[in-house]
Amino acid sequence: MDAVLKIPTVLQQIGLEIAQNVYQGSKKEYIVYNIATETPTDFADNTPQYDEVYVQVHLFLPKDKNYLAYQQKIRQLLFEAEFGYPSVALNVVEDETRHICLETSIKQEVEKLWQTQD
Repeated sequence: MDAVLKIPTVLQQIGLEIAQNVYQGSKKEYIVYNIATETPTDFADNTPQYDEVYVQVHLFLPKDKNYLAYQQKIRQLLFEAEFGYPSVALNVVEDETRHICLETSIKQEVEKLWQTQD
């Protein structure tokens, strides 16, 4: 399964609304994810066999809410779903909102990526 399709399924256990790239809802607690980069790897006959897909998962919460349980659960769920163990790349408060960015990656066969485009 393409990483873009896998993330909402994996993170639905968190119980927050999830959007790809831009959240257009009205909740104060939500998750946005995006593909940061895709890097071809493991070449054979001058053709990449895999893509390393680097993903960012952004958690948004009210600034005073305890975020640690959410952060740990997101890391755990992604790791259990065969993503690399996520690192916390950003933790900032802007106005009334805390924004946490977790970064991870997953390796996918190139052929499977092409097949999901059909």
